[in-house]
Amino acid sequence: MVYRVFEIPEFHEFVDTLGVGPDFVEGGDAQQLVFPQDGEQLTITFDAPGRSVHLRWTRDGSTIVEMFREGAVGVRLAASVLTVAFDTDDQRGELQVRTAPSFELRDRLLLR
Repeated sequence: MVYRVFEIPEFHEFVDTLGVGPDFVEGGDAQQLVFPQDGEQLTITFDAPGRSVHLRWTRDGSTIVEMFREGAVGVRLAASVLTVAFDTDDQRGELQVRTAPSFELRDRLLLR
């Protein structure tokens, strides 16, 4: 497998675009974004050295969606949307996460 770097925007770019900056997860290199909204919470954790992303969407304490994916190569930010690109020898795709005005996920993953 060819190693690809997981490129993540600077802290201020998250704050400027999404209104929230990532916090480091205790005991590791992973960073986490938390978006609370009307009884729901969206948590996105990304680990640059591990090239992985974990997403959990909960409503009133119950999990709506939880996903973990490896092979992340980049994060793009644009007007309340965070897009994570994935690229491995076998698959390519992207996960789009809208954080406002309501949560929305779009996931595309294709075999090469």
